[in-house]
Amino acid sequence: MDLPGASGMWTVGSFLLGQGVIFGGVVLNNRAQARREGSARDADRQRVLDDRREAFELQHLMDVHGALSALLSVAQLHFVLQSSTIPGGEPPEEDERAEWELDQGAIADRAASVEEQVTGHAEQLKTLYELLLQGRVRDKVREAVHEFEDVESAMIQPGPGSVTSRIPPLLENIRQARSMVADRIREIYASSELPAITTRRR
Repeated sequence: MDLPGASGMWTVGSFLLGQGVIFGGVVLNNRAQARREGSARDADRQRVLDDRREAFELQHLMDVHGALSALLSVAQLHFVLQSSTIPGGEPPEEDERAEWELDQGAIADRAASVEEQVTGHAEQLKTLYELLLQGRVRDKVREAVHEFEDVESAMIQPGPGSVTSRIPPLLENIRQARSMVADRIREIYASSELPAITTRRR
């Protein structure tokens, strides 16, 4: 025999239980959705940071590559002219001295102009290479710049003949540094996702 009101209580209880299950499902779904959205936001944020880092690195690599190329374009001429202006040997006889002095003056003027250029390129590299993110590339560029400064300092000392043998290896070291920078630039361009700034430039 059914108790009075039992059927009604059972109906109400079933309804409340059903609503509770539905509410619990909604809460769980909302939490899962919030987690998914949070993960997506974190992934987007990380992607933006990675793109900015890559764009920053790419810009500085290009700047360093340009500065190394500019230094190479005038470095050999700089050392040749510097050797020509270092005092040494006897001046020619009186009848040839005027022409000799004119030539020496022209060489000195050209040497001063080229020296200003190489000094500017070397100083630019010193401000740029510390911003390179990849350690091995940064170390190679730093090594090339320091070697250039050492050879240049040695050139103005007496007896430059012993220094000239260091010039070809120095130039090769600068070329190797430039090659490493170029390799890293290609790695960035070959990556699956390029920074937005790079995509716009293409």
